[in-house]
Amino acid sequence: MNQGVSKLLKVPSIESLDIESKEALQLIRSKIGFIPNVYRVFAYSPRGFKRFINFNNAESSLSHQELELVNLTVSEINKAYACLATHTAAASSLGFSEKEIIAIRAGRASFDSKLCALANLCKAICQNSTNAVTHLDNFFEAGYSKENLVDLILAITAKTCTHLMYNISEAEADFPPVAVLNSFQS
Repeated sequence: MNQGVSKLLKVPSIESLDIESKEALQLIRSKIGFIPNVYRVFAYSPRGFKRFINFNNAESSLSHQELELVNLTVSEINKAYACLATHTAAASSLGFSEKEIIAIRAGRASFDSKLCALANLCKAICQNSTNAVTHLDNFFEAGYSKENLVDLILAITAKTCTHLMYNISEAEADFPPVAVLNSFQS
């Protein structure tokens, strides 16, 4: 067996995919203007791709800005640089300034007390911190609900799923890379 042969999943051409996956990808293109490379990798399993798309695109009690904060936080913790590039662009389009995006990525969202509570709990959950429960009071005091907490867990799960797929594929980032931060504030 040749040890040098890559076992990473290649990004399939759209033409090689089944009709349902092609239709789903075209729907994604119509919504966001492009087809993320990693989504084509998910399409190796038409049923899995459908489950992922339904899960990833389900309604959430968290706002679009809050979801992008979660995406940036999880991507930074997981060192998922391809996702960071995508979500930096998305966060910018949602009104976050460059300074705010860097602060979120560094583990600080002190520019907004409610978002800070969300970021702190997200970070603690992602780092499997035993003190994640200590952040719950601040989360609820900031105005979040139990529904928001469940949606936070689901958003973390969806983003982590994408990171795992990137890790076993040859999918490249869809946006120019962002600068690597020196450290993540714990």
